[in-house]
Amino acid sequence: MRLINVSAFLDFHNSILEGKEPKLGTPLLEEVHSKKRYAILSHCWGASEKEIQSEEMENLAVMVKGMLGEKRDHEGYQKILRSSEQASKHKLDWIWVDVCCMDDESRSKVNGSFGWFKDAEECYVCLHDVDDMVPTVPDLERFPESGGWPRWFSRSWTLQELVAPRVVYFFNRNWKPIGDKKDLAFTLSKITRIPAYILKDGLSESLAERPSVAQIMSWAADRRASLVEDQAYSLLGLFGVEMSLLYGEGKDAFRRLQLEIILKYKDPSIFAWHPSTTAGHSDILADDPSCFRNCVDVVKMERGEFLHTIGNIPQEEQARIPEDFILGTTEDELLEIPEERLRTLDRALNPGIQIWLPLTPYRNPNGRVVLFKAKLACCRTGSQSDRRPLTVTLARTEANHYSRSFDKSDSSLKAEAQCYNWVLLPYCDPPQSDFKILLSDNALSHDEFTPQYTFPEEKRQGNTLTLSGIKDYVVVVYKNPKAKACFAVAFRSRYGVHSVQFFSDDSVSSGRFADHAYARDVFSRVRREVSEEVLSEEVFDMVKDPGHPLGTLVVKHAHLFSWSKTASIRTVYGQLSPDSCSVTIDIIQCPGDGCTPVWKELDADVSGFIFMAFISDYGTFHSSLFPMALRVFRGMLFHCSPNILCMNYSWIRCKPSLKSSLRWSLERMKCSLYVQSRRSG
Repeated sequence: MRLINVSAFLDFHNSILEGKEPKLGTPLLEEVHSKKRYAILSHCWGASEKEIQSEEMENLAVMVKGMLGEKRDHEGYQKILRSSEQASKHKLDWIWVDVCCMDDESRSKVNGSFGWFKDAEECYVCLHDVDDMVPTVPDLERFPESGGWPRWFSRSWTLQELVAPRVVYFFNRNWKPIGDKKDLAFTLSKITRIPAYILKDGLSESLAERPSVAQIMSWAADRRASLVEDQAYSLLGLFGVEMSLLYGEGKDAFRRLQLEIILKYKDPSIFAWHPSTTAGHSDILADDPSCFRNCVDVVKMERGEFLHTIGNIPQEEQARIPEDFILGTTEDELLEIPEERLRTLDRALNPGIQIWLPLTPYRNPNGRVVLFKAKLACCRTGSQSDRRPLTVTLARTEANHYSRSFDKSDSSLKAEAQCYNWVLLPYCDPPQSDFKILLSDNALSHDEFTPQYTFPEEKRQGNTLTLSGIKDYVVVVYKNPKAKACFAVAFRSRYGVHSVQFFSDDSVSSGRFADHAYARDVFSRVRREVSEEVLSEEVFDMVKDPGHPLGTLVVKHAHLFSWSKTASIRTVYGQLSPDSCSVTIDIIQCPGDGCTPVWKELDADVSGFIFMAFISDYGTFHSSLFPMALRVFRGMLFHCSPNILCMNYSWIRCKPSLKSSLRWSLERMKCSLYVQSRRSG
């Protein structure tokens, strides 16, 4: 450990002030191997040219006078000088200042920097942007870039520099003493969210007596570092873990830190974080400390208390627990589970974390289990009666593999009985196959509606929409410039269930007229909504009917009042494969009572025409569909559709019973049907 010799540095400085030649016998910077009593400086680094670096400190005594005089005026020199004077007053012969005491070798040992501060006799904190006392209320005018507090409180490394030393003295920019850590404990606690007792007594050596992992993480939530990796590396000492420093790895550093913490602490509160975004899904590990901002009051629960809160399951719920789940329905039964199982929290061979958790399944209106609420052995501080385990929401990606979900609670989901099971929580995004939507919207051009905007734009390539992951959205906005009418269609994929929703109301046309902002607003609205239109269980089974080449097609309608009081948007949905579907959109005459946003099985006659229109839109790119198209069309003509009398290349004739509902669509389809008929001979 390299330390500054306090007496040698002060003698050097005084000699310069008196115009004498400095004595060169004693080096200013020494490598110390035996244990010494030393002070330590904590500060915010300034510009590199204003600080005294390691090589400059070693050569300070031999600098020419002009250069030396310039260095003496720099802020870095003054910090070394003033902190050395404080050390001398307190009978300390050595002081450690990171800028000049760290060389390349010591920088690689930053894992031990927490210990350097902990072992120091005293720590001197320089608040370079404070004129008088430590502020007691945030002041955004004085400190706009650091949350209203002095900058020192916003830096990642200074967190350990506040917690580790036993004695900490604070100084303002003029090096006037303004208090110590114990006297300022309550003010410092308000600024940093660190409990006052920790500031007074320090962190316990016993892991059982330490605050929860989530709470310690929350202390770093609003702190920043020049290098993103340092947001993780600066926490190594607080958690007492070690790992290699790999500058350039970015946010993977914080991921590795969490894995090391999991191995040491077995504390499930590390999963109690929440991202800055309000929706979506993620793996089980947080991206950075800011995700723990709301965990300042999270505490660990003892085994008995935790089992008591999860063990009282009503008798009527016990019968509904699936057979493949480990049963622990009462507190007595749970007490028989080995304690190591309750604390199992380990890295698996695959990129995941193994843990036993109490799970509550939630089913959607289709009867599918889409989400699970998992209880963690931690809670928020409060009265004993209010101490309930925190829960996280999980989505099952495959057998016993789960990912985090951050969607708002959905009132349409029904809770099942609680069960206790082993789960694997991936700490990398689980591979999810993309879901393709083959969109046929060419018929809209006959009414002069064209797709204007797609949000996000990268989701659409030609007539193909790609939805990825467990949950995804895309919005397409259609516009008729002449009529100043528009509508939007939102496509959603959520845990294997897909939906299509229309947005067409008078407020759209009277406000912004189908611009990019409107597309983004619809996208945000779709994400915020709790309830969403999904295919009913019966219809979902229909579209997967293996007896139909494309399954049974389903249809729903929506009024388009902003364009015409008699117009209706029709959408037809058909399943192509487990990873793709077809959606055909056109405008028809309002079918009256049938114009409801409810999925219904499509009439066989209309099904054939819609399917042929879809094939004509995609025939160029999906030639493999041609034989299937002919089979469906022949079956429609000769077997299942007595309503259709004949078809030629210029017109399609129907019985009067069908004309009223199909006339608009048939007029718009005849060209595409004609082209397809010519191609297929």
